[in-house]
Amino acid sequence: MMSIKSAQMSTIRFPCVLIVDDDADDRELLTSVLSSINKDILFITAHDGLEALKAIEDLIFLPHLIMLDLNMPRMGGKDFLREIKRHPKFSKIPIYIYTTSADIRDQEETKGLGAQAYFVKPTNYSGVVYVATNVLSQMT
Repeated sequence: MMSIKSAQMSTIRFPCVLIVDDDADDRELLTSVLSSINKDILFITAHDGLEALKAIEDLIFLPHLIMLDLNMPRMGGKDFLREIKRHPKFSKIPIYIYTTSADIRDQEETKGLGAQAYFVKPTNYSGVVYVATNVLSQMT
């Protein structure tokens, strides 16, 4: 019998999403919308990049994807992205940027750093649903 500690990501039967954002309201809204689409998602949240790195290192399985804000205290999204892509164990986790910045330079830089996609945070609920649906469709 395999213990949970030795389980590989492929043996985890539920999707896991790590949300990294310093805005508690944005974390809560994104979590709420994603879970309304798929009630089986396990969420892990972090306030900034440093907290996210600690969380991912402590997990016994890898998240299926990471939703990442750019502008955060202590360690911002770009620095987190650079760091996570350096680790062979974590480098294949899809990372979706979810930020208020519409700056094309940020979009190009994060794509160059290995981000899967870039979403500017919507200003309305239906926009958040659109982003969440888009992201979850990538998990299958």
